[in-house]
Amino acid sequence: MGYRSGTKVIDRTDPYPFKFKCDWEVKFEAQDDQRNHGKHNKVKATATITIREFWFNHPTYGEYDVDHGKFKIWFYVGFTASSVEVEWRKGVPATVSVEDSHSTGIAEIGRYDVDVMIQVFAYSEIRGFAPSPYWPAGGFVYGYTCVPKTVGVSYTGPVEWVKGVGWVVWFRIDNPDDFGDHPRYFLKNVTVDGVKVSYLVTYDNRIKVYGFTTPEGEYTAEFLWKDDVYETRSRVRFNIPPGEPRAEFVSIDVPSSWPPGTSFSAKFRVRNAGNWEERIWVKGYYNGTYLGEKSRDLGPGEEFSGFFNITMPNRDITVVLKAGHDEWEDVKEERTVRVSAPPPPEKGTIYGTVRDAETGKPIAGASITANGYSTSTDESGYYEIEVDPDTYTVTASKNGYRSKSRIVTVYAGTRIECNFELEPITPPPPPPPPPPEKGVVYGTVRDAETGEPIPDVIIRIDGYTAVTDSSGYYKVEVSPNTYTVTASKTGYEPASRIVTVGAGERVECSFELKPVAPPPAPPPPWWEELMREIVKYAPYIALGVGLITVSGLIAYEVTRRRGE
Repeated sequence: MGYRSGTKVIDRTDPYPFKFKCDWEVKFEAQDDQRNHGKHNKVKATATITIREFWFNHPTYGEYDVDHGKFKIWFYVGFTASSVEVEWRKGVPATVSVEDSHSTGIAEIGRYDVDVMIQVFAYSEIRGFAPSPYWPAGGFVYGYTCVPKTVGVSYTGPVEWVKGVGWVVWFRIDNPDDFGDHPRYFLKNVTVDGVKVSYLVTYDNRIKVYGFTTPEGEYTAEFLWKDDVYETRSRVRFNIPPGEPRAEFVSIDVPSSWPPGTSFSAKFRVRNAGNWEERIWVKGYYNGTYLGEKSRDLGPGEEFSGFFNITMPNRDITVVLKAGHDEWEDVKEERTVRVSAPPPPEKGTIYGTVRDAETGKPIAGASITANGYSTSTDESGYYEIEVDPDTYTVTASKNGYRSKSRIVTVYAGTRIECNFELEPITPPPPPPPPPPEKGVVYGTVRDAETGEPIPDVIIRIDGYTAVTDSSGYYKVEVSPNTYTVTASKTGYEPASRIVTVGAGERVECSFELKPVAPPPAPPPPWWEELMREIVKYAPYIALGVGLITVSGLIAYEVTRRRGE
């Protein structure tokens, strides 16, 4: 049996505004054979609801409490639906059950969704009116989709090793159409031989299992599928093939004897013997002393060489070289070196040419340095340095060029070419010319009628702005140019002039502003009353009474009314 329960607070703001709180529970029951497609299936849902509070906000009578009503449970199975409704009273649990009784197999829970929707209704009595339903106060859905009784999963491959991830193995879901929804919603866990691993279900119903680093061999992947009621497990056997990344030595060159107090190189060449790219490392030791590590990213079958320099002590030593990948050690080799007196090792040579990267011409006099060794190029840009066997950082530099460095490894008796192309350094641009000397526009603003200076006049000069002082004077610094100078102030007519200002020049631009005439005075208070009287007696004037005064009109009106 599966179930869901909860508390709902519904606040509806549609044309039937309800607010209610309720406790609800939906239970789902089904026969064990419900997932056997094509058979008669029985599925049943039971809903219990307790209304704790219920209000209805009537547009005329306001908000009031509702104490009874009904609720309906809708039951959807596949493409069919049925419903049952029961009465409820506030605070009293009400229960209703509904089941699918189709015998056509439409209720195949693995293939179709089962949804249960609860709708709540209220009855009200207003001013003696008969109880009337309001639809609906609210609804909520409990959806149930069942996992199939059997889920087929097949190993499809490939098995891949991904750097930083581990093994990646691919599987396929054989019966995805038996799920009521996409299978990815039902897969809850994947293990490989009991160890939880990462997984991803794709939209084309494939399963990517990854994130484990077990060695080669046979393993069992288990897939756990679950819904709210049932769970199903699928198990698949698969193999991790051989071919994990593996380092192996191609050659090791360590002398059998060497004089004390002098240095020799323990040389090696290592290969990636695996089937995918990996970082291969080599670590060197002698008599327990750690010499360092050399490593490189190598694809399948690729190789790299290196060496460790060792100063021979006054006793025999054992040189140990270990090679591996990632955190694993794959191979270990040991060589014994006895004390002897052979001639010192032959030196090697670094040589090359230094050229201009833009013109291709040789650069003479370029400085060449290599871990303490130094020389310079000749007229043809050529250089040559004799050095001991080792790894060097070679740097080429010269004034007017950007320096460059390269790393090279020199063995005894070898010549290593190391060429350079230096990029010229572009000289900085010349400084910008100084700005031109400015000029000055100045003047006085006066009243055109009184000749008095006008303060607080705004002076605008094509983007420059100034205000006159108490004596009507202003001054503005401007760049050499031709400008339109405008003077303006409230109560005066604005004025403009055009001036041309040169560098270091002072140009006078004074104004006399004309005052703006004041607006006409408003009519006296009695004027409107006089106009109303004239309008009132206008009909008598139109009848031919003739020219009369306002007082005459009033007297005529009084006499006429008495005669009536």
